Order: sequence, then structure tokens, then C-alpha cells
Amino acid sequence: MRGTRVSAFRDGHRVLRFVPNMGPGFMGIGQMVFTPNGRHLVTGSVDRKARLWDVADPAVPVLVAAVTHRGRVHAVTCSPDGELLAAGGSDRRTTLWGIAAPEAPIQLAALDNQRMTVDAVAFAPDGRFLATTSGYRSRFSAVGDRAVTIWAVDDAAAPSRVSVLPAHQQPVLAAAFSPDGSMLATGCTDRTVRLWDVRDVTSPRRLACADCESMIGSVSFSVDGSLLYAAGFEGVTLWDLGADVTAPVRLSTLPHRREVLAMAVTADGRLVASTDGSKILLWDVSDPAVPQKPEELSRSRAEVWSLAFSPDGRLLAGGDSNGTTTLYHVGNS
Repeated sequence: MRGTRVSAFRDGHRVLRFVPNMGPGFMGIGQMVFTPNGRHLVTGSVDRKARLWDVADPAVPVLVAAVTHRGRVHAVTCSPDGELLAAGGSDRRTTLWGIAAPEAPIQLAALDNQRMTVDAVAFAPDGRFLATTSGYRSRFSAVGDRAVTIWAVDDAAAPSRVSVLPAHQQPVLAAAFSPDGSMLATGCTDRTVRLWDVRDVTSPRRLACADCESMIGSVSFSVDGSLLYAAGFEGVTLWDLGADVTAPVRLSTLPHRREVLAMAVTADGRLVASTDGSKILLWDVSDPAVPQKPEELSRSRAEVWSLAFSPDGRLLAGGDSNGTTTLYHVGNS
């Protein structure tokens, strides 16, 4: 399947172009991620499939492979070397796929011991460990688990559980490792973000607990690990970790009118994309204490569920509840 060019417009000094449209027809897009080389985009869908798209020419994306799961795919991530795909969802398992040849994914292993849905997956920067979070009994249930499990995936065909982090009070929906791999951030429906010292992954230690205004569905670190971005239903909050990681300082909050269902941050940390119902907002946070007024990229016909920046920050992918995935050019030319 190939994408189609939609339109182009200019807003201020940044050119914002709708590039391709990769749907509809695949139902809701749960989460998405670019491969580290930026060549492929992986989308996880409510129709139980994870799809790999070749976006080398973003104006003409090509579907190169699709892998089927036993349940809805809520979470996807790629290893730092781009050779592994981890995908989890409502089937309460995380599946590891070999994608060294993206057009022919190979199922390597399945991590089956989650008691609830898998709502977040995150690789450590060295690719040796994978964190998975256990969320709701179903995506639409208020009852859930509270587990965060760290797995050793050096041998992706035979992964092993290394540790289970002490529980949050409610389901955990988000996880991200710091760029140096020393910390893990987890976000929860209990309105907290917790920071964990995982330098010894066999014995994680809680460093801090930051109270937020609403449940947290997405977390991310800046490239130097000094900032933490946390997206909740009330907005996106930027936390300063530079002075003391055990006492995060709230720098600013990006306000939204609707719940923030997804967030993406460029590798350099200067741009934050967030959902606001059917809208995608682009924020300049070059000064994290004084964010600029956001630019509105588009209004979808459906609620936007997922976002991902390409590694170079030039492309933003957005997926909505109708199953449509759209690429936006957010470069400076």
C-alpha cells in the first residue's frame, strides 16, 4: 500500500506539510515508533497487527510487512540497533520480533507472564534490557495490575526476567529509560511519575516520586537526562532533574483543553508534539521554563491516539482512532 500526498501550508517560519496518508482501514492506531535509522515506521493497531512501513520517501510510504498478535497492539518499540521490535498489548504478552530484514520479521520470543494488558515497552540504551508495564485488564477497564518488569534480552530468543519494580498504587501506562541507562521513569494512573535507579537492574531503587495533576500516559527524557517530560490528561509537564534527581522541580506545564493521549519529543528536546482531542499541537520548548505558544498542525476527523518523531526530528507521525496514520514534515525547509 502506498501513501498519497495531501496538501501543504506555511505557518510562521516553519513549513508544515501533510505528506502521506497511510489509511484508513486499520482501525485505531495504538502506538508507533520509527526505527533508529529513520527508514521505517512501526505502527501498532487495534486490529491485532503491528505494521512496518518504509518511509525512506515520506511522500510515498510503502507497507513492507505486518505481524499478527493475539490481541490489540498497544505498545511498540525498537531496540537501539534497530534489529528487534517489541510489541505488547491486550493479549497480556510482549512479543519480540527480529527485524534485521524488515520485510520478513521473525518471531523470536514471547514474554507471557503479564497478568494484565501490556501498555508500555521500553528498551535500555544498550539494548540489553527491556522494561514492560502491566496496565488494565482491558484497554477500557478501570481495574488493573501495577507491575513493571525488566527483562534481559541479550539473547532475544531466550529472554529472562531480571526484576520486578515495587508496585505503583494503580496501573502503569508509561515507561522510559534515561539516555545513559541509569534511570527508568514510569507513569501511572495514580497521578505520579516515579524515577528508579536501575544501574543495578537486579535491584531497582526508587529515587523520586513526582505528583502530577492527572494520570500519566507518556514519559520521555531529554538527551542529557536533565529534563523529564510527562504527559497526562491535563497537559504535559516538564521537570528539571539536573540539580537533584531525588527532588524533581516542575519547570512548566503545557496546557491542553482535552486529555493528552500521546506525546512525542524530538531527540534534541526542543520540540514537543502532543494530542489535544482531534488536534496535534507542536510546542517549542527550547527554553523549558518558558515554552512558546503552540502551533496547531492539523485537525483530524478522529481523535489522535499516537505520535512519533523520526530520529532527525524532520518527520512527525500521527495515528488516529479511525486507523489513519499521517506523516507531517516539521523541518525548516
